[in-house]
Amino acid sequence: MPKEKADIKINTIAIILIALVLSVFCFNLEFTSSMVKAESSASPMQTSLTLQTTGSISPSSSSPTFGSISSNSTFIGSTATLSCTVSDSVGVNEVIFSWNNTGSWVNQTAIAGSGTSFDAQFTGTLSSSACILGVQVYANNANNQWSTSGETDFVLQGIWLGAYFSNSTASAGDLQSTLNSWGNATGKGVAWICDDECFGTPANPVLLVNINNYQPIIVSGDAAGLQLTWQPCTTFSTEGTDASTIGLIASGSFDSYITNEADVMRNAGYPIIIRFGPEMNGIWAAWGNNNVTFVNAWQTMVNIFRQQNATNVKFFFCPDYVNTPSSRQFQYYYPGDSFVDYVGIDMYAINGYYENPYNQLNDQGSGSSVYATYSNKPFMIGEFGTQETNDSAINTWLTSSLNDIQSMSRVCGITIWNYGDSTLGTAYDNLDYYPITFETYINYIANPIYTTTIQGWPSSP
Repeated sequence: MPKEKADIKINTIAIILIALVLSVFCFNLEFTSSMVKAESSASPMQTSLTLQTTGSISPSSSSPTFGSISSNSTFIGSTATLSCTVSDSVGVNEVIFSWNNTGSWVNQTAIAGSGTSFDAQFTGTLSSSACILGVQVYANNANNQWSTSGETDFVLQGIWLGAYFSNSTASAGDLQSTLNSWGNATGKGVAWICDDECFGTPANPVLLVNINNYQPIIVSGDAAGLQLTWQPCTTFSTEGTDASTIGLIASGSFDSYITNEADVMRNAGYPIIIRFGPEMNGIWAAWGNNNVTFVNAWQTMVNIFRQQNATNVKFFFCPDYVNTPSSRQFQYYYPGDSFVDYVGIDMYAINGYYENPYNQLNDQGSGSSVYATYSNKPFMIGEFGTQETNDSAINTWLTSSLNDIQSMSRVCGITIWNYGDSTLGTAYDNLDYYPITFETYINYIANPIYTTTIQGWPSSP
């Protein structure tokens, strides 16, 4: 701070007293950090920050200067390295990163700078306490002038936990009770609940009443959003035989119905993921008998949602992982990058054996996988469960599967399919029926990488 000059008269005693005060001040300066206050900007997560630095502070708006702030990871639970190039013509002396990843600002240890252009880095672990990482950089130069960068915010992503229960189409009260029981059993809730619906007919379409019925569950915080599996068939019993409904969607016969439901979803306001016509390349799905018709129907639906400004709704392309027969390869059904927000597959221990998870994720090891093919898209597991009965074998499958999933950097969601098909016995499709497997699942999801909040949609890499 500049000193004002003035002519004063002082006596000998005053000179001695001033000298003593100055000597104490200089001594303390070696051990005491000065303080600078940086006011928060518009982001609602930010609070005012008291930043400790060394030396005296002379805030400057022009020196040093800052390049863009980057992070090599935005994945919850990962170790992230923040980088920023700091420049100053008289030399960079010191750089301090400050970040808000827990709801409050924390300043990090000062980094000694060097040269007129210094690439500063700070490494830390991303917490699951907040879904936004806010970063600011402070620096001073060789003349001890300080300046502050603008703030950069990163939307963090983990692996969203979703769940589908046997009463997912029941009343909100019944489903809320199930969610509470599930949360008590697992120690962690869900990011989304699942609803499974058909289209009906153009004259008598199936109204998606649960979009509004589930509002109390979202408001209460027992779930953050909804994954809607929307099957292009008249009824569930016709999914293997009804090849006409998909054509009616493509031709526009369901346009008024889709428009109405798009308005309902937009007005609901909470995050919704539409998983339209899943496993379309499987020979059991009649809506995949003609890939061109399927693509046209998908694009028709997405265009209507965009026309209705339903920006809270995203679209999930979820084929079967087995890319056979050759006439039904999943690539033939892909609607195009501009019509898809997420890609993924369903994963099961099924068919009398325990399929190698690596093969499920990589199309029998051929490398022609959904994950590899659409490397520009975030990836999710649309259904994750078991249709087998050997607890030990299921546990081995689940362990390998979750290890594989966690090693894939673009995985952002997994939906536990805990349906419990009564026609095949209580054990079928019930993960919590198997004590060994369920305990393993609970231990895995305790990892903060598995999250139950949805704040910001992860963007394409």
